[in-house]
Amino acid sequence: MSDIEELHPEEREALERLLRELDGMQGNQYRLRLRALKGIVELLPIKGYCTVLWMNRFFSEVDKNGNHGKVFDYIHVNHPPFWLKKLWQSHIQTSSSIIEQAIYKKYVDSANGNKEVGFATRTELVDKKPFLIDLVGMLAVSARIREMGYLWLRIAPNDFWVFCLRKFRSEPGFTPDDRLKLQIIGNHIWQMRRRWHTQFASPLAERQLEVYDRRYRGETIPTIASEMRISESTVKEHLARGNNKLNAEAGGVLTKIDTLFLPQELQLLSPFQIKIIRLLTQEKSQRMVAEELGISEDNLKGQLQSIYKKLDAHNLLEAIMKLELLCYGGETE
Repeated sequence: MSDIEELHPEEREALERLLRELDGMQGNQYRLRLRALKGIVELLPIKGYCTVLWMNRFFSEVDKNGNHGKVFDYIHVNHPPFWLKKLWQSHIQTSSSIIEQAIYKKYVDSANGNKEVGFATRTELVDKKPFLIDLVGMLAVSARIREMGYLWLRIAPNDFWVFCLRKFRSEPGFTPDDRLKLQIIGNHIWQMRRRWHTQFASPLAERQLEVYDRRYRGETIPTIASEMRISESTVKEHLARGNNKLNAEAGGVLTKIDTLFLPQELQLLSPFQIKIIRLLTQEKSQRMVAEELGISEDNLKGQLQSIYKKLDAHNLLEAIMKLELLCYGGETE
């Protein structure tokens, strides 16, 4: 952490304060990602649209079954317009961009092996001409983005984070101090999450860990069984044996998988409120949802206000974005 001494005293104090806040969010990775992204935007500062992606691996990386990487969750700060968000969402969920391919190449070609924490700007990754004919480049031009920076953290084989930082044309590029702050924040988060993986994931066999990871992402037992090509009873057996190992490791304090492996946000909501979110993600109107649930529209609006308060959300879209991965189809059986 000696590099932090190179910063101006006020900048150093603000950065140290952010790192202390992040330390308190070790067990809640959603809040950790959200606070880290907000902290980066405040520290640099950045006015453009910024996003943090949680993925299992690079899109360009293929596992032994031939599956490419995929996005599990994403969070926006300085939200883009709705039209831009929809185009971006469609693109990021289904394909790898020229930027992602360049980051992956930089990752695997690092001089000392894979670079687990790294930062690069768009201009360092891709030449202007091929960038502008890629969909990501077209979206950037439409959104008046001048420069983009990417901070990636390869925490574990199935735990990969990318902070996508976008500056408007009116903003300066990334300075040496910006890069230093990002490297310090990235290294800090990487070390935190590595400790978490070492503490809780190491007792599990590889197959058990995969089952736990899928449950952690909100997948149902039938979905896990189908994706992994095993029976539902085998999934339940993996969960039971894994839970016994983790319970023993923690000195008998764990009583159920949800206590450790489901984020706090999901535990805050009642099953009825989770059902409301699920129905609304199916593009049903509030009136249709109220009729399906057998309640009045006023009752539904009251439930939504309770959900917003619990999730620290300002509207339905923000609440859905926070819970889309965790709640979509996430029945316990």
